[in-house]
Amino acid sequence: MTSSLERTLVLMCAGCWFLGNAAACQAQQTEADAKLVETIRAAAEKGDPGEQYALGEIYFFSEGGVTQDYAKAVYWFRKAAEQGHGKAQSWLGVCYEHGDGVAKDIAEAVRWYQLLLHWRGGSQGLRRGVEMVSQGRRAGRSNV
Repeated sequence: MTSSLERTLVLMCAGCWFLGNAAACQAQQTEADAKLVETIRAAAEKGDPGEQYALGEIYFFSEGGVTQDYAKAVYWFRKAAEQGHGKAQSWLGVCYEHGDGVAKDIAEAVRWYQLLLHWRGGSQGLRRGVEMVSQGRRAGRSNV
């Protein structure tokens, strides 16, 4: 049987080992994240709309150790949206609707939402949402 002092020493040593290795694990994760972002960036720069959209999300949500940058997110969302990527079209509309990374422009938001509807179809709810955003713009409401 071990004494209370021995158990305490074992737990202290284990804690020190964990803390020392946690920093190393975090550094490895940061390095892995950076490599993944660079892989996505390389594919995005070659014109892959899925990776362009993914890179836009990385900048929008500040993922993979990347600093949040709405303007860069909009740049990559636009690249993908112009190639017909539905989620990118939607997010580009959101950015224009709320003024994230671009000047707030409800007409431009509606244009991207309508383009999404044209190419992808959409639920009645989505169609109604586009109508509401558009009507709010026409009515001069700024909180749409």
